[in-house]
Amino acid sequence: MCGVVLSNYRSVRSYDLPNLRVVKKPLYISGLSNIFNGKEESGSVSLMEANEFDFTASTAEILVVDDNAINLTVVKGLLNPLHMKIDTALSGKDAVLMVTDKRYDIIFMDHMMPEMDGVETTRVIRRLLGDNGQVPIIALTANAVEGTAKMFIDEGMNDFVTKPIEMRVILSKIRKWLPPEKIEKNRDKKVSDTLMGVNRDNTESQTTTDISIVGLDVKKAMEFLGNEELFWSVLKEYYRVIDKKSMMIQEYEQKEQWKDYTVEVHALKSASRQIGALELAQVAEQMEAAGNAENGALIHKITPGMLEEYMFYKGILAPYFAKEEEAQSGRAAENDEMSALFSQMKEAMENLDMDAMEKVVRDMGQYSYGDAQRSIFEKLRNAVEDIDTEKCEEIIAEWEKALEG
Repeated sequence: MCGVVLSNYRSVRSYDLPNLRVVKKPLYISGLSNIFNGKEESGSVSLMEANEFDFTASTAEILVVDDNAINLTVVKGLLNPLHMKIDTALSGKDAVLMVTDKRYDIIFMDHMMPEMDGVETTRVIRRLLGDNGQVPIIALTANAVEGTAKMFIDEGMNDFVTKPIEMRVILSKIRKWLPPEKIEKNRDKKVSDTLMGVNRDNTESQTTTDISIVGLDVKKAMEFLGNEELFWSVLKEYYRVIDKKSMMIQEYEQKEQWKDYTVEVHALKSASRQIGALELAQVAEQMEAAGNAENGALIHKITPGMLEEYMFYKGILAPYFAKEEEAQSGRAAENDEMSALFSQMKEAMENLDMDAMEKVVRDMGQYSYGDAQRSIFEKLRNAVEDIDTEKCEEIIAEWEKALEG
């Protein structure tokens, strides 16, 4: 005989009793069926009806924690139609600081991160942050295997989403874990159509595309991302960090820093799957396993070829983004205009408002600069895209000093 406890969706309590299952409300038909059939809850989500996505949540406060800016771009892009207030953190340490100051409705937590991983960060949040720490935490993982759900729940998390992140899956998690009072019924079918990938003008899905890029399974990427605008945003971020990430992987391989190496190839696997670079993702997955096993001989043998394939995509993607990066306006900015932009950036950084920071960078990009200032601007743009506020502060100070001279 098996006992079933129906638990509040915010509850993180565990019961050390045999033959007892804890099921979080709200309870769906699939969950009830699993109970009667003795099946474990699955991290996968069956296709939901369109009316399940017919909502917005403009008052919801969401935190996404991931050391990979590509994954942050994906999650924010997928959730954008819900009009939620989304904060991001690039590390477990940053996440703890943010949860200390704010009560979030849901936290999406990357599993594998350097320094503090998702499990360690969850433990700190649960044990030290009082009421703010009693929030649904949903793991983001690219390593979902049998027993994954139990492992995350045992560690204090409530649920998980597998990478590459799929629109229907992450939206169903939002619907499940968001407080009911945050759900706003949306009578405009355009929003739910966008989320579901429905085009009412014809019978084809929004995921249908004529985009063709050598080495990418664009169709598969679009199945994950759902629309072309988000696909190009993610692809641009993937292209932007190729040099940086490649050098990091090579450095960790040569220094045999296996933990750091494993985290980076794990991120490469996830990002490559997200854009449809499936063969590269498969090699990165093999190197992740080798890193976990500290198989130095295999890592040294395979890594150079993997990085060569990774750099191959820089040449493939350059025609789409290189000219955009080099584009400049014909007018130089006046000092008072730059001072105003610096003030806006400092205010945005103080409020951890990434949207405002990105807007300031776009406004700065309308002007032309000499070689020295152009270099500073590029560093600032990269720091903003990396969500590195400390680096942004250093660069702004450097720029202000350069203008004074």
